[in-house]
Amino acid sequence: MHDPLLAGISAILFDMDGVIVDSMPHHARAWRTVLGKHGLTLQDEDIFRREGMTGSSSVIDIFREKGINPPDNDELTNLQNLKDKIFEEANIPLSRHPGYYNPAEQLGLQARPCYRVFQAIGLSLNPS
Repeated sequence: MHDPLLAGISAILFDMDGVIVDSMPHHARAWRTVLGKHGLTLQDEDIFRREGMTGSSSVIDIFREKGINPPDNDELTNLQNLKDKIFEEANIPLSRHPGYYNPAEQLGLQARPCYRVFQAIGLSLNPS
């Protein structure tokens, strides 16, 4: 069944990170490692509560919550870069987010272009 509201739409952008791909535990682990080097002992929940915030906003918020002056902009950039490097070098196999469904199928779209993107990151469009 094709939705008439989608007529004329040739592409749809899906937010992969944290929406289709369950990446938050891996981001939390990387942030705990980076901020641990600054003497902050964090739990995953400390990071999860800030899901959706930018990395620098999260860091500032965490430092303030702990009663510590937040780093300056240069140090924030360094922390973000280090976190990104740790995240990327971990080369963690990603999995579907719980509750994921086949968005192409739900929208009545041809799944092949979506499949190629998902396949490239090791995910399947199949809900199983």
